[in-house]
Amino acid sequence: MRTWLILSIGLLMTSFFVNAQKVSQTFETTIVANFDGLHCDGKNGLCSLEGAEKQLSNGILLYDEKNTELSLKIDLSKLSNSQVIQLLGQNIEEARQQTDTAVEISNQIDLTPQLRSLLHISDASLRIAEGISPAIISESHIIIRLTLQ
Repeated sequence: MRTWLILSIGLLMTSFFVNAQKVSQTFETTIVANFDGLHCDGKNGLCSLEGAEKQLSNGILLYDEKNTELSLKIDLSKLSNSQVIQLLGQNIEEARQQTDTAVEISNQIDLTPQLRSLLHISDASLRIAEGISPAIISESHIIIRLTLQ
């Protein structure tokens, strides 16, 4: 009886740890981020996201399943100066001098079924909310924290 109890507790703990690991996964996929204003209302900021093969992409979309957070990591080496201005409303040097850089999302952005599948997002109603999203600028990337609703 005692052996059975110890074995049962061990199995329960193993099951708990396996499930806990599943909850804290982060998924990512390569994308093409559009911020030319043609996909939304002509303003600066992020307009749309599409899945893309690595060689065609300009960024990575990361989804933290546990915290329901979505981040966009854009490779600066794949952007022209005019594209940076379209995204940030200013050139990269000006943006780096600010402590509160942000990106405007002028319209709600739907996640395509392809992106939801690649990121393991099962809730088809989740969308990127319109509004102002904080951005961090490093030497090589712009990282934007997107709000899901």
